[in-house]
Amino acid sequence: MRVGLQVTGTVGTVMLTNAKRRWIRFSLRALLLAVTLVACAGGWTAYQLNWIRERRAVLARNDVYRPYPVEYWLSVPSHDSPPWPLGWFGAEAAGTPTLGLPLTTSDAELERIQLLFPETEVVRAQPR
Repeated sequence: MRVGLQVTGTVGTVMLTNAKRRWIRFSLRALLLAVTLVACAGGWTAYQLNWIRERRAVLARNDVYRPYPVEYWLSVPSHDSPPWPLGWFGAEAAGTPTLGLPLTTSDAELERIQLLFPETEVVRAQPR
């Protein structure tokens, strides 16, 4: 409780008054909960944005082979879309139902790219 001091005209007389509280009161538990929620939301958002960045980096690589032109698959109605949270951040689908990687691609790299594109089949292929 804040206490204000008020002096009256008579010498030696002092009155204590209650000052108005100007700040919102909250407990330490509420503060920790709010910080935790903000940190979790920020971490989840950063994870989604990193996923989109990695997807775009794979599609920009020169050795990724698409069996058909992107325009062909974009003109065909398809239900292939990126996983649901990625659409909120502007991610696009791979553009083809299959992504081909060079025959020399390791199993670990093939699995990593398949996890980046769950809506697309990722295979080792040789460009035509």
